[in-house]
Amino acid sequence: MYYSQFINSEGSPNQTEDTSQSQPLRPDTSEIVPLTSHHGSSDCKFQSSPPFRDVIFAVIFYAHIFALLILGGATPSSPSLIDDNIVPQAGNTSDFRRFFLLVLLTAVIGGGCAFGWLSIVRRFARQLIVASLCASVCVWGLLAVFMLARGQVVVGVCLLIPAGWHLLLYVWWRPRIPFAVAMLETVAQLVERFPATAYVAYGSLLVQLGWVAAWIWLLCRVQFYESTAQAALVVLLLLSFYWTSQVIKNTVHVTASGVFASWYFLDAQPDANGHGALLLPRNPTLRSLKRATTTSFGSVCVGSLLVALLHTLRLCARALRNRASHHNAAMRFVACVAECLLGVLQRLMQYFNVYAFSQVAIYGKSYLQAARDTYRLLSSHGIEALINDSLLSSALMVGTLLGGVCGALAACLLAQLLLLPAYCLLPSAFVGFVICFAMVSQTTELIESGVATIFVCFAMEPEVLKRNSPHLFQLFASTFAQH
Repeated sequence: MYYSQFINSEGSPNQTEDTSQSQPLRPDTSEIVPLTSHHGSSDCKFQSSPPFRDVIFAVIFYAHIFALLILGGATPSSPSLIDDNIVPQAGNTSDFRRFFLLVLLTAVIGGGCAFGWLSIVRRFARQLIVASLCASVCVWGLLAVFMLARGQVVVGVCLLIPAGWHLLLYVWWRPRIPFAVAMLETVAQLVERFPATAYVAYGSLLVQLGWVAAWIWLLCRVQFYESTAQAALVVLLLLSFYWTSQVIKNTVHVTASGVFASWYFLDAQPDANGHGALLLPRNPTLRSLKRATTTSFGSVCVGSLLVALLHTLRLCARALRNRASHHNAAMRFVACVAECLLGVLQRLMQYFNVYAFSQVAIYGKSYLQAARDTYRLLSSHGIEALINDSLLSSALMVGTLLGGVCGALAACLLAQLLLLPAYCLLPSAFVGFVICFAMVSQTTELIESGVATIFVCFAMEPEVLKRNSPHLFQLFASTFAQH
């Protein structure tokens, strides 16, 4: 296992590489066939020191960052991008400091909202899932009734279609709700148990913010090139922006997946004879972050680059559609179709990468090998994964929006308490909404990472879950047995 290095260094004294001693940890699960039984990808689990994967792409990523630094320094001379009139003067320095204090306090409130949402999810997971499904039916139904009452029969009938579709989904997915509830409760507990995963996610927000600021500065600088070079540089900067943003996001996902996989494989309780106990390593989040930024970083760069390319091509198609002449209907149609297809491919690739990067984190695979195994996984159990993700995403989105609203209200209250001028009230509300929305969103993404990781772990090695969490194993087994 990719975590055998933990067992050898941090595990119990009874754990050795002798398979005869590890047999008690592998109860019989012949009713479920693990995917690894027909594939050799599980052999890499027993490497004591995982090798670096996809190194060339990590080198390319760092080289492109270095090229951006050169671009920023070599840009033709330009006038100052900072207007002296917007530099804080002595008279408004106090307001600036108080606004900065408001931002810090709002960030603290955002952290409280995030962990408070985790507690709510853990305690009321079933109610949240059912309420989100019913809310979808009610919203579409009420809109349809409203339009019919106003005499808009065609629009009302069209709105009844999604209302009926969501009602059918509720009836179809209702037997799977207990499984989704168990998954949501389990992962929420794990995030609370390993809060360092949330700290890494929040830290990535600062990295993203710094990257956005640096990218905007570079974008302003390239405006002083001639038109042909400027257009090429803007496209390359767009690719760089999406690539780096995806790398930051996916690094957090791989880090969290590594922690949840540590729990799945190593958090076993001893049996009646005192055998079979595995110990989690100390600082599992730090160890997982180290792997995500070293041995697995090249794989992260590969998958992120694919999504960035699709996103950049989609924006290029949109720009072509907007610039096409109204008399050139064929060009606009082709650009519109290309934009639509690229958007679909981008979303599919992002969804695919969630499970592929979980494989990278769990087994230390290269991206190509993880992609192959993920294709096999989704080919055999894709419906279960899609339904489970759909049930959870609607419930988690509610918390993200509520967190943003709470942040906006808290920021307005803080603006009043800090005696900020009236013109700062609206910016304070906006900043509070963005900060709390982002922090709660990062927490929900951790939950989604945990769900995907446990799903992959079970599909690859189901007998381990039977040892660690029999109740969750039964739910998994019953769900998979239906297909």
